Amino acid sequence: MTAHVEELFRSVASSGNPRGYLRISPDPGVDVSVGFEGGLRAVYVICAAKPELPEPLQALGVDVRQRADSRYAMIVRCMHRDLDRLFAGFADSIASAVAAGTAKPEVAVRDQVEAWRRLLAAGRVESMSDRELMGFVAEMLFLEQQAVEAFGVEDAVAAWLGPLDGLRDFVFPGREVEVKAHSPADPEVWISGIEQLTATKHPLFLWVQPTILGPASSASGEPVSELVARVRRAADSAAHARPALERRLVAAGWADRAAEGQRTYTVLAPGCYAISGDFPRLDRGSVPAAIARAKYTIMVSGLHPFRTPSWRSVGGA
Repeated sequence: MTAHVEELFRSVASSGNPRGYLRISPDPGVDVSVGFEGGLRAVYVICAAKPELPEPLQALGVDVRQRADSRYAMIVRCMHRDLDRLFAGFADSIASAVAAGTAKPEVAVRDQVEAWRRLLAAGRVESMSDRELMGFVAEMLFLEQQAVEAFGVEDAVAAWLGPLDGLRDFVFPGREVEVKAHSPADPEVWISGIEQLTATKHPLFLWVQPTILGPASSASGEPVSELVARVRRAADSAAHARPALERRLVAAGWADRAAEGQRTYTVLAPGCYAISGDFPRLDRGSVPAAIARAKYTIMVSGLHPFRTPSWRSVGGA
């Protein structure tokens, strides 16, 4: 649907009406429109009562105006033109949350503003590095091909906690999965902290996805943007999944930009490993307390004794 919102912005821009707006959805209960304010992209959200303004954010301008019908409008402007394509996703996420009934309009706006605050605070406006993009592809593929099949799209998206600062990438009932990617030419995976592979009360698995990134012109791989679009379409089939997915995409650093979206990827067969016993890792229980933080790599060749057919085997999912 983000592509639809992008088309709406273009339609308003070509209409010659500098203050015109177009509704995102024909549903009368979704009072969310997009247009321009002062030459800047804007989303116009109608609220029944006067909403509180979110905390200021340099990249977004937020105003509240009372309408002639006594309702209120929240108008959010994108203050930086280089964020215009990402802003289309911002508007889409608000409309999806309102349509699904998961949030009042003013809450949907606030949630998206906060998501942008996290995005900008993490310095994620720039393109992802190759390692970040490989990891993103691996998590999206696991979400699409593993988690959705096992639990359905709504529960699968809800379980994807890595982008929301979760200790694990995916937390399911009775099991947890950490997803890693690596280039076949460099068969090591990065572990970002001591706690990341420290066992909890639930069985823990490591899912390793060999991934090859290619240029936008590569004919041998799929554009990353196609993978994202496919997962978005799947999320549209469940009431709460799409807005939850958009929050995670923003938090993960994804933006609908050509820089990484048109990069291509190919993958080799993934491996699944059960983390227990002598699995090669740092564990909080065995690391001296004076060592507060650590990052390290694990050679994939050393994981073969711990390979398991499926992360789903626990509890019969």
